[in-house]
Amino acid sequence: MKILYLFNNTRAGHLEKIAAGFPDNSFHGLFRLRKYGIETGYAEIEQYLSAGICRFLRAKVLNVYFVHLPILWRLFHYDIVFHISSFPLQFLWAVLGLKKPKWVMYDYSLIGLLGSGKTFKQRILRYIAGRSAGIITISEKEAEMLKSRFPHLKDRIRFVRYGTDLEYFKPRNVPEAEEIFAAGFDRGRDAKTVLEAADGLGIKVVFSNSRHLRKIGPLPSYAEARPLSDSGLLEQYARSKIIIISLDTSGGINDAMGCSTLVEALAMGKAIIATRTPTMESYITDGQNGFLVEEKSAEKMREAIKHLLVDQQLRAEMGAKARISAVKDCDADKIAAQMADFFRSLERSFRRQSAFPKDS
Repeated sequence: MKILYLFNNTRAGHLEKIAAGFPDNSFHGLFRLRKYGIETGYAEIEQYLSAGICRFLRAKVLNVYFVHLPILWRLFHYDIVFHISSFPLQFLWAVLGLKKPKWVMYDYSLIGLLGSGKTFKQRILRYIAGRSAGIITISEKEAEMLKSRFPHLKDRIRFVRYGTDLEYFKPRNVPEAEEIFAAGFDRGRDAKTVLEAADGLGIKVVFSNSRHLRKIGPLPSYAEARPLSDSGLLEQYARSKIIIISLDTSGGINDAMGCSTLVEALAMGKAIIATRTPTMESYITDGQNGFLVEEKSAEKMREAIKHLLVDQQLRAEMGAKARISAVKDCDADKIAAQMADFFRSLERSFRRQSAFPKDS
């Protein structure tokens, strides 16, 4: 079996970092699947065109949904295309009735994108998703909702947790600073609630530096935005007393945001406070390996912060349980094995379908 990964953003430069010891989390099992006898590769325009032309195409001509059009021919060399956002290409395959490759979606928030199904884009996406060969989702509740919406695909929708490199992200024996780390830098992070919750607690709030952070204006004296290198991120995780993943899902699109940060923090063995979302509930048991607080509730977040700051033993126990849950459920190799099993099940299904043509 040959699987082609299509990423919405370029992975150029990442291979060198992985060779230098950086984790391969952003490749979503591409390299690790090879341990299980599955041939994998990825395609992007940077492999075939000059850097200048690629920058121009990405910035001025092709958005993330169409960026693979110039290398369409590459798809025919594979049995499965595995993607997050190449919806127009999958639509083309569905409309033309092309049998190869099969399309498998890596779902971050299909239910959010599908919405009520009333708009033209939502109807098109429903048409595309309904004709997928399979769907892998990183949220258990999302998988349940997708099976309800697409009952004909219920055996080809699989909940597989987000994986992380447990040797790279692991507890480090370093002194903790009087800091809490509001990790992550996408636009769905809710910095305002974190600032309200931490006001007056005598602890510094460290944010990942982000252009989205500027929207809330100047940070108060007890907060700081830091640009973090790869090694700097590890150090910040390790030295922080608490990791906070505060989310704003009001956009209704990306319920799965914060997942990569979450599994990293779990693997680091840190006490975590996260906004309660269906995806967070797939990884955190409230009060055990982390605290879940209601969205935009500065009061509940403040209570959780104070509880963990005062009770050092609780903080240590919660961090230990976080690491245990990461080892049990989020080990990148175990996740790759689950993905391999899913792809093999799809392969068997394809063979059965070809053995029994529709007109037989």
